[in-house]
Amino acid sequence: VSLRANYYEMEKSYNFSLGQYRLDFEPDTDVTNTRKDIVRKNQELMGLGRHTFDGSSLYTSNVLRDAVVEATYNDKPMKITIRRTGNIRSDDPQSFQIFNLILRDCMAKLKLQNIKRNYYDPLMRIEVKEGNLQLWPGYLTSIRAYEEDKILLSVEVIHKFMRNDTIYEIAKNLMNDRRS
Repeated sequence: VSLRANYYEMEKSYNFSLGQYRLDFEPDTDVTNTRKDIVRKNQELMGLGRHTFDGSSLYTSNVLRDAVVEATYNDKPMKITIRRTGNIRSDDPQSFQIFNLILRDCMAKLKLQNIKRNYYDPLMRIEVKEGNLQLWPGYLTSIRAYEEDKILLSVEVIHKFMRNDTIYEIAKNLMNDRRS
């Protein structure tokens, strides 16, 4: 019996070592997308080459010194504290987290929109006029190690219904219906 699945084997011809760094921001912000934007806009000032950043940990093959970088964001001064917290080798279990971060970065560069850990394509949405909805196609992805020491990429096609009206419009309509 020949079976197929939505798993794609990744070649294991890599051998790398990445520095893991913690970034702290002053003034602090809890919004991950803001933190990513701050790093993106100040990456040259921080001496970053290729890297991936998840909102608190930064991974790069460049060796960075522990430092406090005077930066700006939206024309306001801020400080970014860089501290080395470890080293990730290709055979570490944590390397799969980095593979998944890189995959997410790639999906964002494809202009897919992150909604609750999955990526959707707003340009390929389908209007559902009867329900005042949109249907967005998307992808659920994961990179993990499986039996026989294989690294597999799982890709599932998923869909998400999105409302066209806002919560404000819904509340306003409910108030108007109550008055009637």
